[in-house]
Amino acid sequence: LPAIKARIDLADVPFVPLRNLFREELGRLPGGFLRLVDRCRRDVRRQLVESVRLLISRSQPLIEINGNPIDLTPMEQAAMLFLAKRATDGAPPFAKYLEALEPFRDFCHTLRRQCPANNFADWRGRLPLDSLNQAVAENDDVILRKIRDGIRSKLLKHGFGAAEADLFLPRKGRFGIDLSPARIRIQN
Repeated sequence: LPAIKARIDLADVPFVPLRNLFREELGRLPGGFLRLVDRCRRDVRRQLVESVRLLISRSQPLIEINGNPIDLTPMEQAAMLFLAKRATDGAPPFAKYLEALEPFRDFCHTLRRQCPANNFADWRGRLPLDSLNQAVAENDDVILRKIRDGIRSKLLKHGFGAAEADLFLPRKGRFGIDLSPARIRIQN
């Protein structure tokens, strides 16, 4: 658009002191922009945690979040079962991914042993235990990060926002999920 043809409409907008709005909405002044953003993030996270229901199937590589089914790979399913079981048992999250590597491998071995012999349709029989054993031997947690990234990508593809997806996934300094046991159901 050439400048000669441009039009600008002006509006008379009354001044609204935002400090007063923050005092009414937050109950106090925010203190600073970063503190305000941090508080808003915490409030959103708390609201999400209270509205989410996670159902994990033992019989197939599938989870349901608020009734929305999401297919997973066997390794992703094992990771979700591992994290959900720890949360429902009241176990604290691991502080590092490396701390979770060996217990996760042992959990996967247990899942494999529960798989009926000659049942090639059972997802537990397709768990790649060799790669887990190698990761433990090499003290390499990359496999756990790949599993996390795979689950995140599927959650985002199914329309979950980043904040929602992060509730179900480990993050730096916390290998666990942020849901209370009351919000998690493991189904046979």
